[in-house]
Amino acid sequence: MHISPQEMGLGGAFISAVDNEESLWFNPAGIARNTGIHWTIANPEAGISDPTVLQNLSKLQSASSFQSTLNSLYDQPMWAGGGADTAIIMPHLAFGYFYGADASLLVQNPVDPTMDLTYLTDQGIVAGTGWTFADILDMGLVAKYITRTGVSQNFGSDTIGNIINGNSQPSAIFNNLSNKGSGVGLDWGTNLRIPGPASPVLSFVWDNIGNTEYKPSTSGGIAPPIDYQDMRIGGSFLLDTPIVSVMPIFEVDQLNDTSIQLTNKLHAGVDLDLPLIDLQAGLYQGYFTYGAGFNLGPIGIGAASWGEEIGGAPGQMESRRYLVQITLRLGFDAFGNITAGTTAAGTGAVSSESNSFFDSEDNPYVKVRR
Repeated sequence: MHISPQEMGLGGAFISAVDNEESLWFNPAGIARNTGIHWTIANPEAGISDPTVLQNLSKLQSASSFQSTLNSLYDQPMWAGGGADTAIIMPHLAFGYFYGADASLLVQNPVDPTMDLTYLTDQGIVAGTGWTFADILDMGLVAKYITRTGVSQNFGSDTIGNIINGNSQPSAIFNNLSNKGSGVGLDWGTNLRIPGPASPVLSFVWDNIGNTEYKPSTSGGIAPPIDYQDMRIGGSFLLDTPIVSVMPIFEVDQLNDTSIQLTNKLHAGVDLDLPLIDLQAGLYQGYFTYGAGFNLGPIGIGAASWGEEIGGAPGQMESRRYLVQITLRLGFDAFGNITAGTTAAGTGAVSSESNSFFDSEDNPYVKVRR
């Protein structure tokens, strides 16, 4: 459920470009390279595709407005999401707490109506460790405990028809919003850093190893949906100058799911890092993405837009989405110097004295962050 403006501005390609506390959410191998203590104090974000999505979900829960609302929603994908987290990283260790919400709705086929409904809230704690071998291979592992509430399900014409005909109530669908359970998951990440002037990085991430399943919170209760495992590969390299840096990046996700078309698995982008501002552009499932971030000392602001494929085939149905995030971040480098803030799309804390993007070992921070 974790997304960020910088990730989505880059077309969803992100795993080979994060090496701070955000590694807890995206690639555990990034924990290995940290040399200081850095704290993301607060990191709220909010996103939307249609401002009426929550209002329409409310109307659908009333028998008197169910059919009229349904008739107005055919082939109009809707989404809203958001959340917040706090996390701290130190050499080889990172910890965090997060809360996230995701709601989407798609009604199709007036003759034989179906409803794809997702309404999930997650909260949990995470802990991870990362280690470097021979200065070229980084490995990391994250464990997470999550409490999940909600549903992600397709409701067919039988269920919808019974509600329209008065043989059932909308509660047959919306009682599922209270499904609650908890589960434990594991994520693994590996980065191979190839020596060279462009600092190329090749990455492999395995999220939700063996699937993360949720045990119902009450006896006889219905479990929330599973987080299925996701294997991803990616790569990036950095073209760095004193004034501007350019980082192309790519990623292929869902390697273990043969039911998804290859074009829906491809993600690519490029980050342009300028003083005080970062700009991103990319492709996500074939749709154009763009983003920008601003560094204001201890405060970072990021925003992005991307297209999500809702249909089964690429180019069939786009859901255009928008996301904004504000981050408050402080830290101490290996020598005890206070650092504050971040590049708008950079993982390294910015020194208040040098405004440098280098840590105590002169390793360039990858300039993309959540």
